[in-house]
Parts: sequence; structure tokens; C-alpha cells
Amino acid sequence: EAIAIAEREERDLADGLIAEMEAVLLSRGSSPLLTMVAIARGRAELAAGRFTEAFGHLSRVFDPTDVAYHRWARGTALADLVEAAVHGGGDLVLVRAVLAEWRQIAATTGAQHLHVQVAYAAALLADESEAEALFQLAIATGPAGFPFFAARAKLAFGAWLRRQRRAAESR
Repeated sequence: EAIAIAEREERDLADGLIAEMEAVLLSRGSSPLLTMVAIARGRAELAAGRFTEAFGHLSRVFDPTDVAYHRWARGTALADLVEAAVHGGGDLVLVRAVLAEWRQIAATTGAQHLHVQVAYAAALLADESEAEALFQLAIATGPAGFPFFAARAKLAFGAWLRRQRRAAESR
């Protein structure tokens, strides 16, 4: 609920719900649900365009020494982590390693939600020579049940095209 509210740009309400959830969970000791607190905080920061802060929250989910770490929930935050790192100056070496791990998991499991996130993340991390083809792949992969990722890929591709001075195409 807090993630959806944050994405509607109702920051104060989202922050309140996240803080309330965290307080309840912390009062009961360590809980795997603290992973969702970190993801919710990261998504709220992404929605607000605060990428450095988003990376700080989301990277906790990928750190095995952090209470927010969760081996499999990381798959729900992969694209968000990469986006936060790319736009917020996060640890790209770490993010590339995470992407390589999840690329293999996606191939092994065939999980479509992972394929969509891997395609989007790969496009964001691509060098200039590969980016266009990877953005096209990410856009094509998303609509099959994941239109939100297709929309994110289109937006990121448009921004990439503008940086390439291809303004007409970006529109």
C-alpha cells in the first residue's frame, strides 16, 4: 500500500505507513518483512526522484549482512536497484554482479517477472553501442503481463535518445 501511495506522489502518507510498519516489525524482533520496509522506502525514494537515497534503501535487500536481506525477495527489487544506482551514483560494480546473478536465475527458472527486470536493467547499464538494441528488447519484453516495465523502458529509452541528440525519435 505504501509503495502505491508513494508512486501517486503522496510522500507524507507513504512515509507514515512505512514507519508504522517498521515500528511494529522491530518491536517483534527481526522479521523477513523488514525486507518489504526497505523495498517500500526505496520505491518511495525512486518515485520522488531521490536516487541516491533509493539506492541506499534498496541495496540493503541485497546485502547478506543486513537485517533487510532476503534471498528471493531481491528478485522483486532488481530493476529498482539498478535504476537507483544508474541515476544516483550507486555502486555499478555491485549492480552488474547482482544483474549477472539474476540473469542466471531468470534463465534457470524461466520466471517472466525476472526476464522483464533483467531486460530493463541490462538496457540501463548498457554501453552506447548496445543500449538501443537492449532498450528495444526491454520494451518488447514488458507488455506480456508487465506493462509497467515496458513503460519504464520506453521512458528510459526516450531519455537515452535525447542524450544521443535524437530528440525527434525520443518523442
